Amino acid sequence: MIISLTPDLYQRINQEMSGLRSDTSARCILLSDSAGNVLLKLGDLGGLPTEAITSLLCGGIATLLEAGRNIDDRDVINLAYREGKHSDLYAINIRDNWVLIIVIDRGQMATRLGTVWFYARKSVDRLTQILDQVPMNKQQIKLDAHADKAYNDELDKLFK
Repeated sequence: MIISLTPDLYQRINQEMSGLRSDTSARCILLSDSAGNVLLKLGDLGGLPTEAITSLLCGGIATLLEAGRNIDDRDVINLAYREGKHSDLYAINIRDNWVLIIVIDRGQMATRLGTVWFYARKSVDRLTQILDQVPMNKQQIKLDAHADKAYNDELDKLFK
């Protein structure tokens, strides 16, 4: 997918994500397309393997979307959540085309799931309106043998 952001759209998306980062005390926030390509990053990534994480989370969100279609076909928001020892990870879809990923470090005042969901949902509603204005040209992406091996190697690193 080829995405073309005008400076105005980029600024509006960046502003919305900055507000969400502030509201949730997130370490970092990523916006990716449904294929896992990172479009915008905010905050301290701190060595986060963004390509691997976005690819895996986008696949999980795609699974939730497809499972939901078997229940009803309404446009819904899905949340994937992982509570970790040091950081919590949230992934929220924005329609079928985008995934918002939030990483929040745990501290003495750990952010609660409900609080993050409240702010994230409000941001997703606003981001949906902004992202609906983004022109997209879909192109099929083919992975060569080297890229396929690299993807499998990243999966092995994550789950060992």
